[in-house]
Amino acid sequence: MTACRAANLEWIMHSRNLSHHIRPLLDAFLKVSNEDHRGTRLADENHFPPQKPPQNVTLELHIRKLFLDLLKDIPSLAKHSLVSSVPPTVLELEKISISGIIYAREKSLPRDSNIIFRRPGGSSDRVGRIKQIFQSEHVTPGVTFLAVTQHRLVADPIAQGVYRRFGFAGGYLCDHKEDGRQYVIRSTDVISHFARTPLVWEGETLMHALPLNSVCRCCRSPVW
Repeated sequence: MTACRAANLEWIMHSRNLSHHIRPLLDAFLKVSNEDHRGTRLADENHFPPQKPPQNVTLELHIRKLFLDLLKDIPSLAKHSLVSSVPPTVLELEKISISGIIYAREKSLPRDSNIIFRRPGGSSDRVGRIKQIFQSEHVTPGVTFLAVTQHRLVADPIAQGVYRRFGFAGGYLCDHKEDGRQYVIRSTDVISHFARTPLVWEGETLMHALPLNSVCRCCRSPVW
């Protein structure tokens, strides 16, 4: 029913009988209807094609440093032993399918950029947002990398305890804004999307990150 209503509305909004003042409404409708499809399967990719083709870009200096540090930590990723010789030019992607689930950079599909992930070399879960997705011809074929900015976990044990008692399914209480700390991770380091809910705790605006993954997953390790 929702798909039918959306199709009918779009047809009506394209009607020539409508005022040109409707154009901003149509643009907003199309943006909203295509923005939040986290959890869709690979079979639905035809309904949400990339808006832009992959393109060659030069990594920013701090992202390149994080990328090279990752290659040094995991030597098997690089084709050559001299990691520092890897050029800063990469193939930037708008989105990627991981295990049949669509993930995207923040500039393209904001809600599909919210992820729970593992930092390189770590075993605890973190909450963050995808800023960039890229591949390099100088690493093992088929490996995709993501530049991610994290949300800091709230330190208040009382506030956090409300959710921790439910384990992974309870989610995490974080700062509403990103803390500026960035990582470059592999696509295999992504755990799931999360649903983002703003809330206020003792006068401070925070964010609850609810994992959109199987609740049977058990995670008793502390979050960073």
